[in-house]
Amino acid sequence: MTDSMPGHLPSEDSGYGMEMLTEKGPSEDPRPEERPTEDSHGDVIRPLRKQVELLFNTRYAKAIGISEPVKVPYSKFLMYPEELFVVGLPEGISLRRPNCFGIAKLRKILEASNSIQFVIKRPELLTEGVKEPIADSQERDSGDPLVDESLKRQGFQENYDARLSRIDIANTLREQVQDLFNKKYGEALGIKYPVQVPYKRIKSNPGSVIIEGLPPGIPFRKPCTFGSQNLERILAVADKIKFTVTRPFQGLIPKPDEDDANRLGEKVILREQVKELFNEKYGEALGLNRPVLVPYKLIRDSPDAVEVTGLPDDIPFRNPNTYDIHRLEKILKAREHVRMVIINQLQ
Repeated sequence: MTDSMPGHLPSEDSGYGMEMLTEKGPSEDPRPEERPTEDSHGDVIRPLRKQVELLFNTRYAKAIGISEPVKVPYSKFLMYPEELFVVGLPEGISLRRPNCFGIAKLRKILEASNSIQFVIKRPELLTEGVKEPIADSQERDSGDPLVDESLKRQGFQENYDARLSRIDIANTLREQVQDLFNKKYGEALGIKYPVQVPYKRIKSNPGSVIIEGLPPGIPFRKPCTFGSQNLERILAVADKIKFTVTRPFQGLIPKPDEDDANRLGEKVILREQVKELFNEKYGEALGLNRPVLVPYKLIRDSPDAVEVTGLPDDIPFRNPNTYDIHRLEKILKAREHVRMVIINQLQ
């Protein structure tokens, strides 16, 4: 992992965190004497969060070769932990949005600011993140090293890139939380594989299943009801989440059949493989030599814009999350024949 780390940070960064801690202080509040005593916690944590956010944005910008702070695409780092990650954070602290941290962890992060580095193994995954904060693009000439040649070739892809990214990232986060809840529920039943959580039963039978470890302010419910930020917060504390079944539901506890367990795990793997296949084919259709997230919703709304050929006869093109295990297997067997052709620009 260390061979992909960015270069050492400049010496002028020394003391970054502690300078930030002393730069602002009470002066940010024009009339602190008028604040109620109970707001003192907020007076402390809000500037700390801003400082950590600036620290993360600055370190992320360095990693992608930009001199100005750049907003960190936290969801991307959750989606691709092997290709995008951070080193140098204090022990027990992982990358997440600063508003997920308490005062103690925020201070620890600032104290370790000189050691924190963002590692980008696959820069193409961060296309949206690179473009998002850049201003005054008209001032750049064609020789600017920030202008990646591969971005120039994307053409119309750039027009809706940010929109499809938000949609697909939210869907991915929901899947990850759903898988997490199913895994924890299976563990609570004493089963070594994920079990579909009976949300309605749990809601109508309070106390039958106790869920511990969720972030403050986040109730237990179906992942599809959460926004991206709460989904990220849940995933950040995945190790702390625990299900306890106090009153088992009759007929809802599956037998721990080894074949079923293997099939459930296999479906998750197959689904990801089909997603990768579709992303690869879509990238090829755009004239790129890398995978590109497929804008399933946009394609569904404009079915004539993208032609997909080579799928088995009984399988329509759609988001792989909707396929059963047999269709996933069929698609992968026909992977060499699958092609995508862009007919019209997606709007």
